Amino acid sequence: MEAARRWTPLGILPTAYFPGLVRSRFATTSPLFMLGKLIPVLFASPHRATDTLLWLADAPAPDLAPGGYYFLRRPFAATPRATSPHRAARLWQSSLTAMDETATDKTATDELP
Repeated sequence: MEAARRWTPLGILPTAYFPGLVRSRFATTSPLFMLGKLIPVLFASPHRATDTLLWLADAPAPDLAPGGYYFLRRPFAATPRATSPHRAARLWQSSLTAMDETATDKTATDELP
């Protein structure tokens, strides 16, 4: 969301996507992922999980929303917590601080409306 606010005016179209639950070795000790072993149809293959990511990389910009969140090539509703402009700005600043890049970020002094 913060990247969309900062970069869309510069011609960069930030988006995000949810791959769904993916059959992989990630989080193999999680009870939810253990369920995937019992009911594999609930989990996408890695190929299917990456489909939306590849589609976003090649989709025409007019078909996408700046800061949009997508699942299965369609807009997907993110939670209010995930779309909070205040939280997005705090995450942006925290990320810059963690990377020690605030001095080189050209947009770090931008204020939220």
